[in-house]
Amino acid sequence: MAFDPPVRRTRREYTAATMVTDAYRNVDVDSLMERLSQQDPDNPQPLFGDRRRLQNFRPPHTAHRESTLQVKDWRPTVLEADDGDAYFVVLTHKTRTWFRDREDYRSQPYALTVTLLDEARTELDLAMAVTQTVTVQARNRARV
Repeated sequence: MAFDPPVRRTRREYTAATMVTDAYRNVDVDSLMERLSQQDPDNPQPLFGDRRRLQNFRPPHTAHRESTLQVKDWRPTVLEADDGDAYFVVLTHKTRTWFRDREDYRSQPYALTVTLLDEARTELDLAMAVTQTVTVQARNRARV
């Protein structure tokens, strides 16, 4: 994930915002959206703390919170059948308090890339399977 927030070189926290990526499985989109709507924008927390939140990312979730370019790697050793077929990537954007009331920063462009690899099943056409099933849902939360 990459994004380009405005910067201010005279501050310790020089970027105007941070973005954090997280991933979830075995959860329906409605309960995920409900949890997202209940989030405190000033103190976002993981939506689920159990197995539904993908763990063992390299680097860990907290290692690059301040970075505008984030790369995570998740390699499960076993995928359990009850994990479901849907995986959700959640991006949380937080504007810093010193930049929050600016009229010229109401949205943040970003880029997200997800790579799927199944080394055990080389005959599987993952690109085609993903293209047929992936839906992109973006949610824009405005502060008043």
